[in-house]
Amino acid sequence: MYMDRGGSREGKKSLRKNKITINAINKGKPELKDVDATPTPCPLAPPIPRSGHAEAVIDVGVHLSNRQFDANQTKMLQRARDSGVEAIVTLCTDIEKQKPTLQAAVLSEHPLITCAVGIHPNMVSSHRISDKQVTTWVNETAVLAKNPLVVAIDCGLDFSREYGTWHMQEKAFSMQIDLATALQLPVIMHDIKATERMCEIIAAKRLEGHLQYGYCIFDFAGAPETLQTYLDLDAHIMLAGHLCDPGPLGEPGRALCAMIPENRLMIGSNAPFTTPQNIEDYYVRDARNEPSNIVRAIMSMSCACSHDAMPPTPDPALRHQGCRSGSQSARCARRPRRRRPCDDQGLLPPALCR
Repeated sequence: MYMDRGGSREGKKSLRKNKITINAINKGKPELKDVDATPTPCPLAPPIPRSGHAEAVIDVGVHLSNRQFDANQTKMLQRARDSGVEAIVTLCTDIEKQKPTLQAAVLSEHPLITCAVGIHPNMVSSHRISDKQVTTWVNETAVLAKNPLVVAIDCGLDFSREYGTWHMQEKAFSMQIDLATALQLPVIMHDIKATERMCEIIAAKRLEGHLQYGYCIFDFAGAPETLQTYLDLDAHIMLAGHLCDPGPLGEPGRALCAMIPENRLMIGSNAPFTTPQNIEDYYVRDARNEPSNIVRAIMSMSCACSHDAMPPTPDPALRHQGCRSGSQSARCARRPRRRRPCDDQGLLPPALCR
């Protein structure tokens, strides 16, 4: 007789053997209730010497708690330092991971890492979220935000979800703005199809004396009219790797660069997401994003602000073949779509070998 196990078929005899094996392995181990279930922070790299770059870059937006960074975080931070990144602001969309992430940053004493804490709108996405739950989360955020490594409050509105969650999102957003004022911290805001309501709350809070320590709109991707509205409200605008997308995908973001004053413009990698697509090498371009790739976004931003030609980007027609643009494309053979930990043929620069 066979039993269905998530789409596979397994005999009862095999299941019995597996159960006996697991029991033998677990024999003598303490029960789960005796085990400390508190997440143990993963120690990061030791302090890395400061780079000799003349201009420092602050990456306003790295999801360092993402599991894609668990394997080789030390090398990733070293590559960021070598690229001229002097500081990164770590964001966390899961409130349950904020405390372990902050503990790991404290234990590492890494000069590169700072943190932003808060209730991301993704957390307030259920009808079961109550006023009491939101208040509890804000109180927990207040405790974490007193740590010296915390440099901002992370919050926002996401109106792409059902109407039932909007009220709780607005309450959490408003309470965190008050918290930022009390702790004298800036605010990182996420606007997801909620521009009108967010601007209303921001305007009302500014009249009450809040947001005097600054705030920025994270990974702005709105229309020029929306951008002007935020600029009129003294907002800073943060742009990410979308600027590097070739053709019409990145053109709107590059067009907005010229509208943003230099003292209001911020940059973030949004790693491990939105890998810049103006990286020549296929394997790096198709892999996870890293803070070291922020220099590509800065190149695109600089060209857009000065109205210069964009730096060379891979030919979209050859992207699926892994070929490079220009004269190199004729000499490139079709490459397999597998990823290698390090390229023995010299296709990857040594600093980018994973």
